[in-house]
Amino acid sequence: MSHQFRSQLHIPRRSHRIIVTLALAMIVLAAGCRGGSGLPAPSSPDYQQTVSLFQSAVARIQIGEERGARYRLQQATTIAPGEPAIWYNLALLELRNNDPDSAYAYLETARRLAPDDG
Repeated sequence: MSHQFRSQLHIPRRSHRIIVTLALAMIVLAAGCRGGSGLPAPSSPDYQQTVSLFQSAVARIQIGEERGARYRLQQATTIAPGEPAIWYNLALLELRNNDPDSAYAYLETARRLAPDDG
């Protein structure tokens, strides 16, 4: 019976990548996507703009306005490309759009930027 059960649990190869992507997402999320070295100096206008773009993007993700969220996150990457939370949220958008390959690439960027977090 155990053998029969395993054969019914066949997971397609594409699903394996989604599972790995989700696992990486959880690692980054658990790390808290802390700010710090990836952000401009807190007293700079770039910092304020990055925080504003990021917060606006997260709010848009929460209400399902993905196009606006993506635009703001992409703008934020030009100002603070070293902030892993930005890349993580871009990955979330790609997962929602059923594009695990792009999500994986964004998560790899986030992981590379915060290697001690995962």
